[in-house]
Amino acid sequence: MVTQSGLILDAPQAHESSREVWGVIGGMGPLASAEFMKTIYEIGEKHHEQDMPVVMLVSDPSVPDRTECFLNGRSHLLVERLEKSIGYLDALNVTHIVVCCLTIHRVLPLVSLSLRQKVLSLVDLALAAVIHSGRRHLLLCTSGSRAMRLFENHELWNRAAECIVMPSDLDQEAVHNLIYKIKGNGLSWDDTEFLQRLAARYHAEVLIAGCTELHLIARQAQPGCADRIQWLDPLLIAATRIAQGRAQTQSPASSDLVSYR
Repeated sequence: MVTQSGLILDAPQAHESSREVWGVIGGMGPLASAEFMKTIYEIGEKHHEQDMPVVMLVSDPSVPDRTECFLNGRSHLLVERLEKSIGYLDALNVTHIVVCCLTIHRVLPLVSLSLRQKVLSLVDLALAAVIHSGRRHLLLCTSGSRAMRLFENHELWNRAAECIVMPSDLDQEAVHNLIYKIKGNGLSWDDTEFLQRLAARYHAEVLIAGCTELHLIARQAQPGCADRIQWLDPLLIAATRIAQGRAQTQSPASSDLVSYR
C-alpha cells in the first residue's frame, strides 16, 4: 500500500500463531487507556524488550459521551463506533481485545458475534473477582452504567450481588462527578479521602473500580496493607493477564486485589 506521502507500507501480516496479540480500544477517556498500557508493561517481568506483550492501542477520544448517549436514547451511536474499532483491530489479526470503558460494555451484546468474540469483558472480570473474594464491595461507576444496569443485567450478578452494595443517589452523583473530574486530569488528595470516607460509610472492605477512570487511583494503591481499603480493578486484572500471558484464565488471582493507599 502506498500512502499520500509516497511511503510504502506492507499489508498487515498474520502474527506468530503461538503468541498472543492484544488490541486495546481506548480514548474513553485517553488518560485511563494510556495508564492501562503503562500498567501492562510495568507488571511484565520479562528481561528482554522483545519478550514483552504485543499490544495495539486504538485511542479515539471522539467517541460520544457514553452516559449522555444512554440517557438520551442514542446508544446506537455507541454500537457503531464500537463495531468500527473492534473491526479495525480484528483486521490487524489481534487474538484478544480489551475495551477501556466499562459503560460502553452495555452495548457489547449488540455487536456482531464475529467481532465481539475476541473481547475480554471487564464486567466478567469484576464480578468473577467479587464472587471469588466473598467480601463486602462498594460499586463505583458512572451514572450511565447505573441507569442501564450494566452490572445487574450480567449473568454473574445473582452470584455476586450479596457481596455488593450500591451508593445512594446522592453519593452516586458525587462518584459520577469525581469520575469526570479524573477525565479532566483534576484528581486531588481530597478525592482519595472522599473515597475512604465513602467506603467507611457503606462498611465496604473493597472498592470496585466500575469505571476505567478509577484505574488511575487504583494504580496508586499499595499492596500488603490489610488495615486499609482495597480496590478491585478489572483493568489491573486484565493487565496482569496480558503481562503474564494468561488470557484464558478464569479464576482471579490474589493479585487482582490491591490495597488502597
